[in-house]
Amino acid sequence: MDKNPFCYSRSRVMNNSLLASGSMVLIYFICLNPNVDAVNSSSTVQKSIYEDPDMGIRIEYPANWKPFERASSTTNANIIEFVPIVESEHDPLTPFFSISIEDLDDVGISNKTKTDLSLNMSSEENALNVLTGRNLNLAESLPGFNVVELNRTYLLSNTPAHKIIYTFEDPGSPLHPVFESMSVWTVRDNRAYTISFTADKSGFLDYLPTAQDMLDSFSLRGPPNTNSLS
Repeated sequence: MDKNPFCYSRSRVMNNSLLASGSMVLIYFICLNPNVDAVNSSSTVQKSIYEDPDMGIRIEYPANWKPFERASSTTNANIIEFVPIVESEHDPLTPFFSISIEDLDDVGISNKTKTDLSLNMSSEENALNVLTGRNLNLAESLPGFNVVELNRTYLLSNTPAHKIIYTFEDPGSPLHPVFESMSVWTVRDNRAYTISFTADKSGFLDYLPTAQDMLDSFSLRGPPNTNSLS
């Protein structure tokens, strides 16, 4: 699993990679300039578009944020991180938004789905339930984990998805912060798509409209994966 220290110095980048060994939640924080206006009404902020035809995704994000692409150091997941553009780094904890894309075969979901196949569900519905069970088990290992909302009837890009909002603590940090996180995941064409947004609990609702607009703009596109579940 990726190392996950929180930021407690001016220049350190916080990388709290929750469940980095899987695909559920990839949470990242960064120490940023407090003058970054990340809480502006989404209707007044110019938008940019991130699109990856190979991964089959498209999303709108604030023009004063910047996407970064990387591969997980512990899995084959493709990760896109979105962070505000700043001129200097300071102390405040700023929200972070990320997308993780992972082949189900790489995390063993496909095999378990076939084993647990229900006659009343499609392959992808079974895969989504298997993925959710794994993700919740992993999330429960977080210090101070507490579920705020669990929605199993969510739609992500018109695709059945599961959504969770929860809080957790970082007792290892000198700041002893409490965070709130929203994560949504779905399964399509033998891939797991996970979108995560996390903020300091006291500022979560302030930044939520921006994150929700990004989530609502997310779309799954492109030709079906030839390795889809069967």
